[in-house]
Amino acid sequence: MFMRILLRSLQNRKGRVAVAIMAVAMGAAMVFALGSLSLDINDKISRELRDYGANIVMVPPVNGAGASGEPFLPESTVNALKNSEAAPYILGAVPYLYGIVEVGSQKAVVAGTDFEQVKKISPWWKMQGGWPVPGTNGSVIGVKAAAALNLGVGASYTVRQKDKAEAFTVTGIVTTGGTEDSQVFVNLPLAQSLLGRLGQVSQVQVSAQSGKQPVAAIATAIEQSVPAAKVKVVKQIAQAEGQTLGKIEWLMILVTVIILGASAIAVMSTMTTTVLERTKEIGLMKAIGAETHSIGKLFWTEAVCIALLGGLVGSVIGFGVAQLIGKTVFQTAISFRPFVLPVALCISAAVTLLASFVPVRAATGVVPAITLRGE
Repeated sequence: MFMRILLRSLQNRKGRVAVAIMAVAMGAAMVFALGSLSLDINDKISRELRDYGANIVMVPPVNGAGASGEPFLPESTVNALKNSEAAPYILGAVPYLYGIVEVGSQKAVVAGTDFEQVKKISPWWKMQGGWPVPGTNGSVIGVKAAAALNLGVGASYTVRQKDKAEAFTVTGIVTTGGTEDSQVFVNLPLAQSLLGRLGQVSQVQVSAQSGKQPVAAIATAIEQSVPAAKVKVVKQIAQAEGQTLGKIEWLMILVTVIILGASAIAVMSTMTTTVLERTKEIGLMKAIGAETHSIGKLFWTEAVCIALLGGLVGSVIGFGVAQLIGKTVFQTAISFRPFVLPVALCISAAVTLLASFVPVRAATGVVPAITLRGE
């Protein structure tokens, strides 16, 4: 009998029930979409931020100065990173060897590096011309150094360091807005030979993805795995990443709360209207013997049905919304997280039941004698 009354009640009010289900579905969709995004978005945003340069720098320890008094790291430090606990979070590592050389009659800072790794972690460098081919004498010159040395793309020049000399060809002129604008970049083996530092580098710049691990924790893991180096976090970049990720998370939470609030108001409005329309019906049911708790049970069951149907429909819509945002904003698919579904259903049920509290209380408070007299 109870199920028959419930089904008849839902069938007689298809329009209002559909409105309530869509209101719940709207909230559930946002919970599912933002829940799925929040689990993937940190990694994806962190990976996007990594295009703006290294966030960790490895340098020689203070007491690690070489025989000449100038500190250097072994080049094998770069390979040691691949075996460290932080390896899964490292997107790229660029070795640099710096030295003072003569170009013509002027002094210049030469930086030997791995251009393939530079392209990987510093795609924001503005390049006029092209990158050198590994193993060749091609070079990249900072825009200020190029102006000072009067060199352009395709020009040849000779670098001297004490009794050694090496000829290079400019393949590109780079603009970064930083110290790189005043440096001359060449392939690392040539710089090591020219500077007499075979197998040595001045520092290693590391780009680490911090979505699942804080940058400081990754730096600590690197330092424990590579004790020959002192590991420093580039605080400005790390703080900017943390602040950006934190603000996005708070924005997502705020949007979800607002939409859930709107859904609750819509459900409460629909349930209140339903109770007002059925006041005489409720009074008649009580007059013929229906208990107050049976009336409450009927409305609470209707609310649960609306919550479950709305939650399921909203979860399907939410997964589609998450995919749309993932592909349009991050150019990648968002993974399906099975445990987000029960979370979305539970939140939908909680919001629906909370919104139904006042209308159900009004339904159970109907006095048959007063209602049937039409007062």
